Amino acid sequence: KSNIIECRCGDEVIRRGSVDRTIFVVLDGSVEVRKHGQLVVVMSPGEVVGELAFLLRAERLADVFAVTDGVRVLALSETTLRELGRSEPSVAAQLYENLAKIVARRLVSLHEWAFASAG
Repeated sequence: KSNIIECRCGDEVIRRGSVDRTIFVVLDGSVEVRKHGQLVVVMSPGEVVGELAFLLRAERLADVFAVTDGVRVLALSETTLRELGRSEPSVAAQLYENLAKIVARRLVSLHEWAFASAG
């Protein structure tokens, strides 16, 4: 009930400022997260992008581009996740728990980076 998007090098996956209630999971290849044209991070298979805007119901914070040919991303829409919650509540709960862990790990990394560069 979700879509797999196939991209080539240079294709835009997420546009900064857009509003889209979708989370993306990198299946194959790599994507770059860029803010104001500056590289933030390269994401590899198994990693999730777009989770903050999804969870906060906010605009996208960065641009995301495919940096290799053969990039495949799984697009999980809000509708798909809502249906999953109704049909498979334990699976949906696990998915949201995993999202919480991803956000928490990124917050810890940011916190460590901020304090390392401050002192």
